[in-house]
Amino acid sequence: MADFLAIALSESQQGRRVFPLSGKVPAIPKDKGGNGCLDATTDEVRIVEWAAFYPDCNVGIGFFDDSPEIGLDVDTDNLPIWQAYEKQYGLIDTRLVATGGGGWHYYFLRPPGIALPNISKFERKGFELKSNVQYLVAPGSVHPVSGKVYELVRDINPQPLPDWLVKICLNHKPTGQAKTADKKIPVGERNSYLFRIGSGLRAKGMSFETISATIRAAYGNDCDQNPPMDDKELTTIATQAAKYEQGKPSEPGNTHKRDDNEPTSLKVVSLSEVQASQVSWLWKPYIPLGKFSLLEGDPGVGKSWVTLAIATAVSNGIALPGDTSGKNLAVLIASAEDGLSDTIKPRLAAMGANTSEIHAIDGLFTLNDKGFEMLEAAIIETFPGLIIIDPLVAYLSGEMDINKANQVRHATSRLAALAEKYNTAILAVRHLTKGGSQKAIYRGLGSIDFTAAARSVLMAGADPDDLNIRGIVHIKSNLAPLGEARGYELKPGASIPFAWTAACHLTAEKIMGGEDTSGSSLQEAVDMINDMLSGGPVPATDIFTEGESRGLSEATIKRAKSKMKIHAYREGTEGVKGGGRWWWEKPKNED
Repeated sequence: MADFLAIALSESQQGRRVFPLSGKVPAIPKDKGGNGCLDATTDEVRIVEWAAFYPDCNVGIGFFDDSPEIGLDVDTDNLPIWQAYEKQYGLIDTRLVATGGGGWHYYFLRPPGIALPNISKFERKGFELKSNVQYLVAPGSVHPVSGKVYELVRDINPQPLPDWLVKICLNHKPTGQAKTADKKIPVGERNSYLFRIGSGLRAKGMSFETISATIRAAYGNDCDQNPPMDDKELTTIATQAAKYEQGKPSEPGNTHKRDDNEPTSLKVVSLSEVQASQVSWLWKPYIPLGKFSLLEGDPGVGKSWVTLAIATAVSNGIALPGDTSGKNLAVLIASAEDGLSDTIKPRLAAMGANTSEIHAIDGLFTLNDKGFEMLEAAIIETFPGLIIIDPLVAYLSGEMDINKANQVRHATSRLAALAEKYNTAILAVRHLTKGGSQKAIYRGLGSIDFTAAARSVLMAGADPDDLNIRGIVHIKSNLAPLGEARGYELKPGASIPFAWTAACHLTAEKIMGGEDTSGSSLQEAVDMINDMLSGGPVPATDIFTEGESRGLSEATIKRAKSKMKIHAYREGTEGVKGGGRWWWEKPKNED
């Protein structure tokens, strides 16, 4: 147990404002007049009064824009980035506290005349900056989960904030996932936020009890609590997060050694107890956050341009066509077909992307067990809101048969799990097959399971009558009604080589040539029907099936039937609705 009075008086006598904490969250309830960090004070009378009610509480140290000091919190997730800073700039000699969770708290003098922003750990800067209406847990306090004491390991006066850190802080631009002191995580994002915290702990091997306690602490500190979430909801989130294996998401059929702290039975809940959550969107209704989506199209139609245009908008926080709000998030790109220096970077620069928010994986990797571990490490390093994989098949194992659903599901289910775990949108690019089915959702290369796993599928293509008219068509959506087609233009060599257009009349059928009235397709259908009927009548369903395999649309086959004056008749059970089937035969006296 912590000695609140001794710790609080020691810190306040050094000019730091203090207040009581229950674990890591404010101890004074709101219904008792508590205002969290805003209660922090150096008034010894007030501190002694608190000690009578909260003798064993931890102590929080508040930082405000008029405080002489600021605090930096380096947690375990940010340690690799922080260690890279220290390697480049040298170790920092200032007041230092080892946290009970394995991280570090640094205290610095506030730079005079400079307004520094708060920086959340989600900004992936390597630290959290506690500048205004923020707090750190004081040394001598006890970590609520590990039970370890926050230890003052360097008991010296805080030193001036180094120039290189000042520069990083001043170049900071909050992203859509940052949490500020006056803006809690909103109601629609609480579940995904808490789940992300819990699954991240599980990936590090934390037990269910640790995950549950941390989620409750994060909910009390970080989330909008109106309306409040009850204990059952928080338990459900913790249980879902605990389903992951240490170091990677679990997957159907995957067996592993059971953790002693892992739940030993299936948890069945009544749906009346499950809180419905809203879908979050990167680009509504085309690309959902926390889900796996596909962008399909033939080579040369500009799929990669489209992905980079989306990345450009996301990196700048600009709304995409038809959407009302932009998402200012980081982007992670894995591209197997375009060079980073000669293609991707120049294209992004020409479109005005904020390249400091865009990261790329340099080189190929395979989406096997090791590859997924490396991809997850890259996600943790960059914390992207959008991940682009272009094209997906280039990152699949050469031993995988992409036409077999069970093998495809091994990769797609794990991509979907990563997207959900880190609340990021994964957009994978896939080529189309040549010819084949005229149904858009069946035209992607490989198994239909690619499409089945995706929550949203977009098709990019050009108007066969005017190849300069291009667009993307929404062909599948599990989470919202299909969106309108969105047009775009490619202008190679122009100062702005890509532009979204105001309107687009394209459909999936038009892109695939399903509305083609050229003589070549019609004549191909005539020749096919002539061959099939040369031996006598044939069921109409057989003709349509054969035409589909040749890439001929139903409309084209019917035009050929009309041109050839084909005789159609039905054979079946008389008086039974829908009985029998249709047959086609050549006209009489026709060779």
